[in-house]
Amino acid sequence: MKKKILWMIAAILLCGASVMLTSCSKDDDNNGGSAPQEKAKYTIMFYGCGGGDVDVMLEGAFNSILNAVIESKGQVRFMVMYSMSKDDTKYKKINPNFDPNVFWGELGMTYRYEMCDETFKDFTEKNGQQLYRERLKYKPASEVKLYEKATLMEYIEWCKKTAPAENYILIPCNHGGGFDLDTEVTRGIMYDDNHKGMGLSVKSIAAALKETNTHLKAIYWYGCLMGQLEVLTETAPYCDYQFTSTHVARVNEDHPVSLIKALTASPNDFEQAALKQRQYLETSFLYAFKNAKDKDENLNPENCDFGCWRSDKIAAINAQVKEMGELITSNYTEQKGGVDAASMSVYVYEWQYPHVDVLDYADNLALYMDENAQTQAKAKDVAENLRKAIEAANVYRINGVFRKYKGTDVKTLRGTFSLGISLYTKEDDDYQKHAANFKSSAFDQATGWSKWLDMNTVSVMPETIEELLNPVNNSDVELWWLDDDEE
Repeated sequence: MKKKILWMIAAILLCGASVMLTSCSKDDDNNGGSAPQEKAKYTIMFYGCGGGDVDVMLEGAFNSILNAVIESKGQVRFMVMYSMSKDDTKYKKINPNFDPNVFWGELGMTYRYEMCDETFKDFTEKNGQQLYRERLKYKPASEVKLYEKATLMEYIEWCKKTAPAENYILIPCNHGGGFDLDTEVTRGIMYDDNHKGMGLSVKSIAAALKETNTHLKAIYWYGCLMGQLEVLTETAPYCDYQFTSTHVARVNEDHPVSLIKALTASPNDFEQAALKQRQYLETSFLYAFKNAKDKDENLNPENCDFGCWRSDKIAAINAQVKEMGELITSNYTEQKGGVDAASMSVYVYEWQYPHVDVLDYADNLALYMDENAQTQAKAKDVAENLRKAIEAANVYRINGVFRKYKGTDVKTLRGTFSLGISLYTKEDDDYQKHAANFKSSAFDQATGWSKWLDMNTVSVMPETIEELLNPVNNSDVELWWLDDDEE
């Protein structure tokens, strides 16, 4: 069944090298850009699309991100490739008088460039908008297939040639669907309405990095539902860190701005920079949302999260998931009732998506698989070892609890509502149609999790959203941090 793409609440865009640089890169026919320069500390490669309703929010971040780049004094360069939406249909539904000329970019056009002193003039001069539109055009979006591996590969190579750096960060931006099974080739992010909603697969991203011989300092997954083990595992060999939201993403310009500021403050220690970024997000992102919520009684309560993960620690998590899968499959005949109860009790991240909290699943199995002491003891060991592995992989974790069910916070058995990594547990007919895609994933190769999916007859999906949450507005917010001395 075709999944409904969850819209991310985004306000990011595009920026690049400091005005301290002597030249600025823009595209030309041979993608040459500027002449080779001294390596920056970081080059951030932004790659995304408007995707129907994100253009306004993307462009709203221009000036704040540009200022952060300028303040980096050349330590951080920011490359841009994004396609504007095909047309303004989405906006006219919201506002019949919507004028597409308010955009800096032109609808249906792809832009590719480095933002620096030249693009700064576009934001400050009288005719800056028109200069931006004409000077920085790349190609019509209809001619640019962002969802194809070859397009991403060419962009990565262009970025590396144009803005060489000691470290590279990739930001795939726009609506995310996690490790989506609902297409012939699994697709995870950047559903482009210029090409009938085609998205870029997680597997294609991994392949592009491998084939360009590019090892990233980080992938900043800038979309919804990307905190799946299936996603993290696929790209772990090609990056040191991954930033994810496992729920529908609550993101805005604070994300790229905070990342640039943190890298500028701690350029030689990435984890220290990540922790600084967390401080920015705690104050400017979650609390800003709480204040907005307090002022708007119609703002629906939803859970949100964001975190940073060490890629080299994902294998240890998968080792425990493999143990969990083997425990389930070897005992399912005798303990079907307990396993099914655990499957139906686990924390589900988003309605309509069978992405469950992996640690809460292990905890529920330990609770319900109680027909013999040996099995229960094994389940408890798996859960405890999984908890340790997740904490070892975590650099920082921000949770905001907004969702209520029957007046109670929706939480896991451990008291918080998640640790921020999800796992696919099967939607009734989707897995049956696309099992081959899942079985080709790096995650399944490491864990054999599909053996359980082939057996599982229980859907974790609630029949209605009312079963998952009580849609009554509530301004109470709890923030949970995953620290060494907590959980």
